[in-house]
Amino acid sequence: MSYAFISYSSKNQAAADAMKKLLEKNNIATWMAPGDIPPASTYAKEINSAIRNCACMVLMLTNDAQNSVWVAKEVERAVHYRKPVLPIQLEQVVLNDEFEFYISTNQIVAVNRIDESSPELPYSLLLCISLFTTLHYTTSICQKQ
Repeated sequence: MSYAFISYSSKNQAAADAMKKLLEKNNIATWMAPGDIPPASTYAKEINSAIRNCACMVLMLTNDAQNSVWVAKEVERAVHYRKPVLPIQLEQVVLNDEFEFYISTNQIVAVNRIDESSPELPYSLLLCISLFTTLHYTTSICQKQ
């Protein structure tokens, strides 16, 4: 199953929830901690597995996210597993050294708000959809061989 892993600081919960709804409205399945972590499971193991198996990471990029050890580890794992990272910038952010190492400024989509009327989001949604289509097509071919 293909899905987008949503990475965010807990201080940006409302924005992450809005992104989850928007992706799912566009038929893009999502995975987001802590809600998708089964009870009594090992947090780090579940996060690692979710990132390993996702089609892409949607990074809710804020100053709080850049200062979150967990978000930094999630981005590092996504890069390690060669997952596309789609940074959605929610506020004015100057990339710190760690994030500048993993993502480039031309990847970042700055938005004023996360909803259907936000003119900046259609490109990111199309990119997500194309990643899922490509992944589904590649998986189908590999299974037939």
